[in-house]
Amino acid sequence: SEPLFNQETGRVTRWEYRNNDWVEINAFAPLDAPSAGDRLGSSLSLSPDGTTVAIGREGANNAAGQVHVYGYNSAGGTSSVGDTVSGSQNGEGMGHRVIYHDEGSAALLMTLTASGQAAISRLNGGGNKWQIRFSSPFPTEMYSEISLGMTSGGTYTAALAYMTCSAIVDLNDPCLANGQHGHVRLLSTSNINQWPTIVDDALQDIDDADASLLNGQALSVALSQNTNRLAAG
Repeated sequence: SEPLFNQETGRVTRWEYRNNDWVEINAFAPLDAPSAGDRLGSSLSLSPDGTTVAIGREGANNAAGQVHVYGYNSAGGTSSVGDTVSGSQNGEGMGHRVIYHDEGSAALLMTLTASGQAAISRLNGGGNKWQIRFSSPFPTEMYSEISLGMTSGGTYTAALAYMTCSAIVDLNDPCLANGQHGHVRLLSTSNINQWPTIVDDALQDIDDADASLLNGQALSVALSQNTNRLAAG
């Protein structure tokens, strides 16, 4: 029989809290009819004010994947924010994780593919295209989770979780599952057009004694909004 993954379509809907109840307003019209296997809504990220949403479509185009960003318009519908971000090859899984951030000087979109490649893009001045400002080298680095925050002073920090496969810590031996050691890589910048890599040694090896703590799964990470606290597991 056909694998369940190939049968999954997905759907993303908009809800609002009105009169002490959650009310479904509408689906996002351009995405109402995904194809089988699209996995529309594989990841979602909503802006703090709830007016913009980033939507992962991990299985689209032979699992190359896509990310769509939509904002609510004055007519009560939705319109595209920037262009569609698409995976470059079959099986890449663009849209596995998405983070939308618009509280600074520009709108940012952080993405993670199912194959482990992370990227950070900013919306250009015309508002019609997402421009990549950071892209992790693949397959030298394969990440399992991402998080993004910004200080009140305007410094952005991205956290990227990954595992290494060997029992001996070897940062050149990345894997997406069943890793022996977990790590978090931090990138910090006040210039969103340049993302220098800063590796915090205190977070290099979260688990160097008991691989079972990872439960054979990918490492996860969450960064506080002001970037001074981090959780990893």
